[in-house]
Amino acid sequence: MNSSRPEITELTLSDGSSLQAKNFGSFILLRDSAESNGQLAGIGNAIFDRQFDFIDEVIATEVEICLAINESFESGMLREIEQLNVGRMNDSASKQHTLSIWFPEEADDWKHVTQHSGLAEETYIDQLLDCELTVAMIGFLPGFAYLKGLPDSLHVPRKERPSTRNSVGSFAIGGKYAGVYALPSAAGWHCIGRIAESLLNTQQLPPLTVAQGDRIKLKRIDEKTFRQMWKPKRESPCRKRFPVFDDGRGSLFFETPGMLTLIQDAGRPGLAFYAIPPAGAMDVRSAEVANALLRNLPRAPVIECHFVPPSIRFESDATICLTGADMGWSIDGSRVKRNRTIDISKGSTLHGSAATEGCRGYIAIHGEIDTEQTFDSAACYTPAHFGGNLGKPFAARDELQWIKPETPAYPLQINLSSSVSASEHLQLVCGPEFDWLDNQSKELLFSGSFSVSSQSNRMGARLNGPLLKKATNRLLSDSVPLLPGMIQLTPEGQCIVVLQDGQTTGGYPRIAYLPSISVQRLNQTRLGHPFQFELQSLSKA
Repeated sequence: MNSSRPEITELTLSDGSSLQAKNFGSFILLRDSAESNGQLAGIGNAIFDRQFDFIDEVIATEVEICLAINESFESGMLREIEQLNVGRMNDSASKQHTLSIWFPEEADDWKHVTQHSGLAEETYIDQLLDCELTVAMIGFLPGFAYLKGLPDSLHVPRKERPSTRNSVGSFAIGGKYAGVYALPSAAGWHCIGRIAESLLNTQQLPPLTVAQGDRIKLKRIDEKTFRQMWKPKRESPCRKRFPVFDDGRGSLFFETPGMLTLIQDAGRPGLAFYAIPPAGAMDVRSAEVANALLRNLPRAPVIECHFVPPSIRFESDATICLTGADMGWSIDGSRVKRNRTIDISKGSTLHGSAATEGCRGYIAIHGEIDTEQTFDSAACYTPAHFGGNLGKPFAARDELQWIKPETPAYPLQINLSSSVSASEHLQLVCGPEFDWLDNQSKELLFSGSFSVSSQSNRMGARLNGPLLKKATNRLLSDSVPLLPGMIQLTPEGQCIVVLQDGQTTGGYPRIAYLPSISVQRLNQTRLGHPFQFELQSLSKA
C-alpha cells in the first residue's frame, strides 16, 4: 500500500507556526504541527480569503484544514501558503452578539443533560447564561456555528443515536461545543433551547450573521417573547419566474412528478467554507453531455430524475436531450433514444419507466431553464430549500418555463461509453484514518462485497456489506472536514459515502476517499447491486 501513502510537506508560516500538509491526491489536509496555538481555523480563513487558483474548496475546523485541489495544482504551490499573513486573530475585529433564547420545559434532551452534568436544569441554564461564547468555526450544515467557551461542568457527550428531526433555531450542546441548528435536520447534539434570531441569510455572502471569532452572549426570554420574535424569513427567490407566457418562452408541466425530480446544475462549489455543500448533478458527466449536445452552457440547469422518472407534457415545441440512466423514455408512446437531440412538439408527453440501467437520468432543454437561483446556482439543495423550484422536488401540476434560444439546435448524437453501466469495481484512495482499521478490516474493505442501501439519499450513501472494525477504541475528538467522496465509518462499522448534499464536517473516521469519477459511478449504481473497492494510487487520484 505504499502507493497510497500521502506525501507530507512541512510548512512554516509568517507567524512562526508550522503546519504539516498531507496530500491525498484530490485534497490536502493541514494540521498544526505543534497542536498548540489554537489558530488553525483562523489560518483557514486567511487561505480562503486569498482565493488560490489551485484550491476549489477550503473547510477549516479547529483541528484541521481541508483544501480540495484541482488539476492545476503542483506540489511547490503549497509554499505560497507560507507567505500569507496569518498572525493571531485580532480580537478588536470580532463582534459581540446577543442571542435571545427560550428554554422549553418539555425539551426531550434535558434529561440526559442533567444526568450527565449532575446539575439541575435551572442551575445548568444559569451557568450557561454566564458564559461568553466564541464562534470557533462554521461547519456541519449551512448556518451552523460551533460555539466554544463552555466550562467543563457543562460539557455533555453527543448522542449515541441522533434524533431524526429538530426544530429550526434549536440551541444544542455537543461535547465541548454549543451550536444553533439553522436548518431542520437530524440532531446528534442535545437540543435544550430555541434561538429567536436567524443566523442564516441566503441573500448575502457571507451567509451567516456571525463569523469566526465573534463573541456570543445568551439572553433568556419566555415563550411569549420567543413567539413574537420568531418570524422565519420567507425570502424571495434570487430570480423570479415570469408568470406570463410569451413567444420567447417555452413551457411544460409535470403530469406525474416521478420519485425525486429536481433541478440541478454544476452546483455551487467554493462555499464549503460556509458549510454550504456543492449540491449539483449526481452524474456530472451525463448532465454535461446533455447540455453539450444542445449547445447550452456547460453549467446550464437540467432536470435530474431518480429511479422513477416523471411524465412531462410540453406546452411548447422544444428540443431536448436525455442522458444518464436508461429510463425507457418515450414520446406519445414511441420510444426515443438517449444521448442525442430530440425534437418534441407542443402537446406531446415525455414518459418513462423505472430505470433499468443506472438510476439517475437527465433531461436538458435547448435554451435556458428559468428558475430560482441561490448563490448563483440553480442546484436544488432540499434541506435548505436552495436553488431551482424553490429548492423542492417537483410535484404534479408544477410548471417549468425556459427562455427559447435564438438559433435552433443541430441534430446531434454521440456514442457514449456509458458511465451508468453496472460498476463491479470502484476505485478509492486510503483516507486520513485508514490506519485506524484493524488488519482484517483493511482486507475486508478491498475483498468484501458492498452495495448501496435503500437508506441512502443525496447527502450520503449508506453501504451494505461487511462491518469494519477499528484496531483501537480511538475516536475523533473534534469535528473534521468532509468532502463528497469521503467514506466515514460509523461506530457500528457501517460505511457511509458523503455525496453532493453531504455535510461539510463530521465526527466519524474517514477511512477512504472516492475520486469524482468513482462517486459518479456509485451514484449510478442500483440499490443492492454488488461491487468491490479497488485501491487507486495517489498519483492517479
